[in-house]
Amino acid sequence: MFEVDSEKENMGVLKVACIGGAAGYWKNNMPAEAQQFLLEVGSIDATAWSTGVDVGFIVADSREGGAVDAFKAAIDVMEKHGAVLFPMLISDGSTKLDVPFMNIDINKFADEAEIYDYIYMAVKSTNEIVDSFGLVMLDLGDLRTIFAGNQELIFEIGESTGKKAAKAACEDALRKISSLWGDLSSVKGVLLNVVGREDNMSMFEVNEASEALTDCLDSQVNIIWGAAVDDSLGDKIRVCLWMAR
Repeated sequence: MFEVDSEKENMGVLKVACIGGAAGYWKNNMPAEAQQFLLEVGSIDATAWSTGVDVGFIVADSREGGAVDAFKAAIDVMEKHGAVLFPMLISDGSTKLDVPFMNIDINKFADEAEIYDYIYMAVKSTNEIVDSFGLVMLDLGDLRTIFAGNQELIFEIGESTGKKAAKAACEDALRKISSLWGDLSSVKGVLLNVVGREDNMSMFEVNEASEALTDCLDSQVNIIWGAAVDDSLGDKIRVCLWMAR
């Protein structure tokens, strides 16, 4: 069992900048706990990002007129302020940009609610790194290391219980990523966070998840891992994977 680092301080501030209709959907449909992350539509400017935002999600829907141009402009502004960026563009998969971003392919989701649930899970899982107690702590430097210089990003989670739960959870997340990306031979970096109840976590669980990763990825892939506590998971182990290529 790990010892929780109870002395950890707040490591950063995470915000979600929703552009156009994405902001309206977030404000009207997302749970109350999600509203703390939202930046108002008109706040995508230098002033908003000079007040201590360390990790920024940018969400736009390419089906909305002008959203792609606003999305690219927001990325440019936010990069100047040194935030770790997770640009997420909802599209049909055909949009090509000359900046790194994460494509949220509408063909892979049943409806808008499923799309935004996926986005919010990515936000919450990243916030666990930024502002939660860790057993083996990840930090902003780890986020920058994995995503710097890569063109495509993807996120998935897997959950499982019972014997070899961490391995099964990691394999679940990998299956989901493979269904979206197909071949994983071009993956360059992975951020792995294993999450579970404090008395249900040990180095064994982290090793299980790590081995599931190394079994399917090139030996040269940069894998950074951490472990965090969430007592609300009960007997479940959750594996969160960020990949970049």
